[in-house]
Amino acid sequence: MKKLIAPLLLIALAGLSSPAFSKNLNFEAGYGLPYGHFGGNANFDVGNNVELFAGLGLAIGKANINNTDKYAAAPAFSLGARYYVAPHIRLMVGYGTIGGLLTKDASWATNLDMETIKGRYIGAGYMTSRNKGLVADIMYVDTSNFDEKISEIETRAFVQDSDNDTIKFSVGYRF
Repeated sequence: MKKLIAPLLLIALAGLSSPAFSKNLNFEAGYGLPYGHFGGNANFDVGNNVELFAGLGLAIGKANINNTDKYAAAPAFSLGARYYVAPHIRLMVGYGTIGGLLTKDASWATNLDMETIKGRYIGAGYMTSRNKGLVADIMYVDTSNFDEKISEIETRAFVQDSDNDTIKFSVGYRF
C-alpha cells in the first residue's frame, strides 16, 4: 500500500507544478473497482485515446453476527489503463483489490476483520464528458483468487461473508 502512495503524490505534485502536465492529469471520486472501492483515482492521458489510472480507497464490508450488524474495512487500490473508443465510451483493463472476505477468529468471536483479494478485471464505461462529469462502468472480474483465499483463511478463521461477484459496477464523478 505504501508503494502506491509515493507515485500518486509525485503525479499530483508534478501536475500542480507544471501547467502543461496538469492538462493531462485529472481526478475522479466514486465507488467501485477503479476507485479502490470507496475512494478516488488519478488519471493521466498518455495519448489521444489512452489514459493510465491509479486509485486508492477503502473496501468496506458488513456481516450480521449474533443479530448485530458488524462492519470491517481495509485499504484498497487499483491500477490500470483506459482506451476511449468514442468521446464518451471507454474500455478498461485493471488490477487491484477486487473484493474482500469478512472473517472472525472463532465461531463465538464478535470482532470482524476484512482480508482483501487482488485480481484482474476488464470493463467498459460511459462518461458525460472527458474533462468533467459523471462516470459509470461495468466490469467483468476474474474471481479465481477467491476460492484459493477462502481455503487458506478457513484453516485459521471463520469466513462470514465474501464479495466475489464476477460482474461489478462503478459510479463516480470526474473533476
